[in-house]
Order: sequence, then structure tokens, then C-alpha cells
Amino acid sequence: MTVLYYTQNLTPIQTGQDSDLTMTAPLYAAGAALRRWQMLTLVILTCLLAPPLQAEVVYYRYKDANGMTVLGSSVPPELARQGYQVVNIRGRVIREIAPALTEDELAEKERLQREAAEARRKQIERREQDRALLQLYRTPADAERARDRRLQELDALIQFKKNHLSSLSKDLSQYEAKAAEIERLGRQIPQAVLIDIDRTQKSIGTLETEIMEAERQATTVNAEFVAIISRLQYLQTLQSQ
Repeated sequence: MTVLYYTQNLTPIQTGQDSDLTMTAPLYAAGAALRRWQMLTLVILTCLLAPPLQAEVVYYRYKDANGMTVLGSSVPPELARQGYQVVNIRGRVIREIAPALTEDELAEKERLQREAAEARRKQIERREQDRALLQLYRTPADAERARDRRLQELDALIQFKKNHLSSLSKDLSQYEAKAAEIERLGRQIPQAVLIDIDRTQKSIGTLETEIMEAERQATTVNAEFVAIISRLQYLQTLQSQ
């Protein structure tokens, strides 16, 4: 029987049953596998037996109950609230733990946080108002024209009511003069005349109230537009920068 084996350089060798090379290749392969296994085992053992990396040694610097600075491997729990420093073996500060806040300090911190939150809320609200304002009036001149139109409308309304008031005042004078004349004649004032006087007085009172309200609106509109125009001028200045 003829068997082909490969030497280390992959050259085939033909041999028969009596050849001295019959066992050469299998023995070589087995030896190589054993050497690989030994190498792998050595690597694994080296990794397992190697000492772990040493963590950096740190110390804690704090004040004791007498106010003296202490450097130790730990901080007593009752002193940790006072704050401490973590330092390395060379004394360099790695990190610093601030003292715990007192009740007053905590209350002050919360107050400042509330004020900051309120300031942010107002800032957002102000931006929304400015956006809405610029949608209504692109420039201060637009707001001035809108103000003038509104004031003209109110002025016309006031003038109309004043004219009506003047007319009613004349009517009332006539009714009262008629009633006085009837009384001078010793007669009883007719019910119709009394009704006219009462109705006219009520109408005059209503008109006077309406005129005062319109004048108040005019004052309010003027004040509102002063603020609006001032804000638009400010926003216009910001946009031009």
C-alpha cells in the first residue's frame, strides 16, 4: 500500500509500508498542535496570575470638631456634612465636596431658584407679547396711526353725545319753564309734563355717564399706545443693531 505524506515544506513523499517516513508527518503535526496548546495555556496563566492594576491611592482632607485640618483614609459621617477634599498621594485635590447647606441657606437657594424661574417665565411671556405686537404694528408709525384713528373715533362719539346732551338740556329747561308757568297760574302740573321732565333728566344722567366713560377710554388708549410705541421703538432699535 502506498501512502502520501507532506513534509514541513508541503513536498509530498510517496512511501510504502516499510518506509521510514511513514510516521514522520503525523508526528510532526501532533507536536505542532501540542506546542500551540502549550503556548495558549501559558498566555492564559500569565493573564490570570498577573497582579491587578493598582487603583490610585487617595486621602480625605477635612476639619475635625476642633477646626483642625485632618488627612485620613476616610471621613467620619458626622463630619462629612462640613465638606471635604479628596487628594492623591502628592496632595493634589482630585475633587472637592462642598459643605451641606444650612436651613437658611437652603431656603435662600430655593428662593433664588423661584425668582430665576419667574424671570424666565416673564422673559418667555415678553417675547410672545413682542411677537404678537409686531404682527399688529410693524413700525412705531403704524401704531401712531392706529392710536390716532381710535382717538378720533372716541372724540367723535364724545362730541355726538355732548350735542345730544345739549339738546336734552334745552328740552329740560323748556319742560321746567312750562311747569313753573302752570304753577304760577295756580294750576296742577299735568302728568305728561312731569313725565317729560323725569324722562329727560334720566336721559341727561345717562349721557353724562357715557361721556365720562368715553373720555376715560380716550385717556386709557393714549396711555396704552404710549407704552406700545415705546416698545416698538425699542424693538426697532434692536433689529437695526
